[in-house]
This record gives sequence, C-alpha cells and structure tokens, in this order.
Amino acid sequence: MANVLAVFVGGAVGASLRYWINVGVLGFGFPLGTVVENLLGSFLLGVLSGVFLVVQGREWVKVGLGVGLCGGFTTMSTFGGDAVHLWMDGLMLEAASYVTISVIFGIALAFLGIQLGTKACAHYLKSGKVGAE
Repeated sequence: MANVLAVFVGGAVGASLRYWINVGVLGFGFPLGTVVENLLGSFLLGVLSGVFLVVQGREWVKVGLGVGLCGGFTTMSTFGGDAVHLWMDGLMLEAASYVTISVIFGIALAFLGIQLGTKACAHYLKSGKVGAE
C-alpha cells in the first residue's frame, strides 16, 4: 500500500510541475514545455537510477520518485500528439526537429544522469559523511 500511495503523491507533484511549466511557455507555437519536461525528466530519472544502483533504497521511495514524480512530470502521450499536430499542420521541419531533439537528447540526458548519480552517490558514500549529521 505504501508503494501505491508514494506513486499517487509523486504523480500529483510531477503532473502539477508539468502543468506549471506548460503554462509558463504557452504561445510559442512549438511544444517547448513538453521538450523541457521530457528532457528534465529523463535526466532526473537517470540521476535517480544512478543513485539506486549504488544504494538500496526503500521500494516506496524508488517508485514514488521514479514512477510517480518522473512519470507524472514527463509525457509520452503529449509528445506523440504534439509531433502529429506539427506534421499535420505542415510544419515538417519543426516536427522532425521536435522528435529528434526529444529522443536523442532525452536518451543522452538519461545516460548522463545515470553516470552523474552513480558517481556522486559513490563519492558521497566514500567521503564518510553518511550518518555524520
């Protein structure tokens, strides 16, 4: 039950953050909000994945942050819909750019996040500061 509650709370926070980003960038004609959300979410999920490769976190924390927060913050359905709308509006270059930027940079940022999360967490654990507070 803790896992479900963690996903629920994380999803509410992630979806709310996604909404506020979209409100902040309305009117560009290009789905900038979705690009920002998906790229940030890819990086964040990468960092979290990297951290959890080094430390054994509680399952409810992992699913709350990964499935809930990152899942609520990022959006594949809007990405697909935006790409189709750009294409159908005759904006082929914009559609191709949108898909390319989202996929290539999303994967690159996830990879970078995993590397950063793993190394930063391992460095922190080696520093001996864990539990020193």
